[in-house]
Amino acid sequence: MEACYREAPTYTTEPVYNVEVQGIVMDEQNNPLPGANIYLQSDSTTGTATNFDGEFSISVPEGETLIVSFMGYNSQKIVATKSYQRIIMTMSADYLDAVEIVATNTNNQPVEEKKSYWWILALFAGAAIVLGSTESEEKQPTKVTVN
Repeated sequence: MEACYREAPTYTTEPVYNVEVQGIVMDEQNNPLPGANIYLQSDSTTGTATNFDGEFSISVPEGETLIVSFMGYNSQKIVATKSYQRIIMTMSADYLDAVEIVATNTNNQPVEEKKSYWWILALFAGAAIVLGSTESEEKQPTKVTVN
């Protein structure tokens, strides 16, 4: 019996070289943005988030496009390179227009007499903060609505 041999096919593919992309994500006042998302434009399931200091590190194919996003800020695209990335995020005008604040004086006194008793609920990037005068701690309004 004669053996039959075939030559194995050869495939030529370009090797994929990953680079370690490192950097920091900051706002316009140079404050770090912890929890910002960095992911591949071609595969949004491949990504990472910035740490408490706004720093990140991700291994991706060199030259790939990364998307950097953070709630309330405009997303940015960067190209994956070995150099350290310093990304400055800008506030989204659409996000600022969506926040409307209404405060109600429930003490039934004219506003000019109760200026120190007004409390405001401020919303910024998902965090709620109540601001007010120390004089009025025991006289908080019972109704503050945010639309």
